[in-house]
Amino acid sequence: MYAEGETELRDLIVQNLESCGFLNKIKAEMRAGVFLAFEEEGSLRKKIPIFNKKFDDFIDTTEGKVVVSIVREFLEYFNLNFSLSVFDPEIASSSPCFSRSDLCKELNISNSDFDGPVLSALLKSKPNSEKREDISLFK
Repeated sequence: MYAEGETELRDLIVQNLESCGFLNKIKAEMRAGVFLAFEEEGSLRKKIPIFNKKFDDFIDTTEGKVVVSIVREFLEYFNLNFSLSVFDPEIASSSPCFSRSDLCKELNISNSDFDGPVLSALLKSKPNSEKREDISLFK
């Protein structure tokens, strides 16, 4: 009976922590900590298969930096801090992302002309008549 009571109490605590978002925050911080630990040991990055060489090569390009900056700005705009705490260590870029204003300059959109994430402004700035395969953000 005592063990059953402990199980019920544990389940109730877990449910409460999940409902208030605290447990998800802990999980996200733990994932971020794992990526940070790997990043601190730079030589491990090349040896461990969880790191993606294709991504690393992509993010070293201007286009890659813009794409990652758009994703990061979207997460920041909506205060998705749990996601950011995993995203930042996972991308582990040697060059930092563009700020919102620098991103707008890079994409030739006015920062003051819209309210919302840059991604939304970018999609709204493209004419609807263009076919998806014809859209090039990096002309």
